[in-house]
Amino acid sequence: MATFTSVPPPDLSTFEDLLSHGQATNPRTFEPIRYSRGERSEVRIYRESTGQIELYPNVLKRVDSPSPRAFYIYKKLKRAIYGKVTLAIILEPYQPSQADDAMTDDDRGEMIWKFTKVRATP
Repeated sequence: MATFTSVPPPDLSTFEDLLSHGQATNPRTFEPIRYSRGERSEVRIYRESTGQIELYPNVLKRVDSPSPRAFYIYKKLKRAIYGKVTLAIILEPYQPSQADDAMTDDDRGEMIWKFTKVRATP
């Protein structure tokens, strides 16, 4: 049976120690941040699971974006320095005139920025 010894990680307690190890290999790539102005409102939403149309508060729609998507914010996950991170269900446009949007099965995290705090930061 083979025996493995663990090698302790290098001491990277200072920025200079980190730089001495050279460039990172295989760094992660992230999508660029997409943001647009939004407004909250009450919206009539069709739920396919119940077959009913209900009025939901706290729906966030993008004002200056051509995307027809909206987000029903239903849970605050974490407070952040410049706002909060919430969990939201993605809403899609719904054609019959009785409802504005239809609820999907998809949800996602949304960062809601409070721009008064961002602008106040030096």
